[in-house]
Amino acid sequence: MLLTLRLADSQACRGDPDAAVEVARPVIPMVVAASATPIRRELARLRTRLGGRFDELLDGF
Repeated sequence: MLLTLRLADSQACRGDPDAAVEVARPVIPMVVAASATPIRRELARLRTRLGGRFDELLDGF
């Protein structure tokens, strides 16, 4: 999960929010349920970089 979130974050840093959302979407159910601090931190970074696009990842949760 952490590696996938980091990959999504790198896509967002490159200026490709569509790719970031596509990469992160499959692991979001597990990430939302996770309580591990590193995963939560990475999710927060991704949220910051995606801005309003972040809500697309949470659709259905």
